[in-house]
Amino acid sequence: MIAAAEWREIERGLAQRVTALNRFLADVYTGEGAAMADDKAIHPYVTDLIR
Repeated sequence: MIAAAEWREIERGLAQRVTALNRFLADVYTGEGAAMADDKAIHPYVTDLIR
């Protein structure tokens, strides 16, 4: 079993990754830059490397 506190941490990480993946796919299809719209989905270090 997974403790509730541990599950909340896992859930937050999964939600972040799903958001990042959705934004990446939107960028692939539209080219609008959604993946880098803020620093919540992708770590600022990564976005700085891309820009």
